[in-house]
Amino acid sequence: MNRVHDYIGFAVRFLGFGYMALWPLTAADGGFAAFDLSSLCDRPFALDALCQLSPAWHLSPGLHLAGTTSAAYVLMALALRPLRRWRRNGAAGAGNARPDIGARLKLVRRPPPPPPPRRYVRPRSQFGLRGAPH
Repeated sequence: MNRVHDYIGFAVRFLGFGYMALWPLTAADGGFAAFDLSSLCDRPFALDALCQLSPAWHLSPGLHLAGTTSAAYVLMALALRPLRRWRRNGAAGAGNARPDIGARLKLVRRPPPPPPPRRYVRPRSQFGLRGAPH
């Protein structure tokens, strides 16, 4: 179940970042020009292709809903990441403040157990498919 959670999280993040990247091209009021970047459109370089896209790419409302939801999730997760890191570091710092019981009891580490004995495997006399018709 952990792997399924990881896969779904990756898919949602991928969809969210992808929708954020494509959102200027899917804006309802003119695509790339909707952001009033006309100063970039006046210069002759690689943005000419984007500036000439007068009709915006049309996505279905369901795709807009899924993209907006996943983009909001990604932005919220990125905004809450420092808070989670701060809480995790605070909990780790509080865990270090406990008294060291091992030093008081003078616990001795045991050596690791010896590895199991090696099994003898008789060498093969032939290789390939044995007993198969040619």
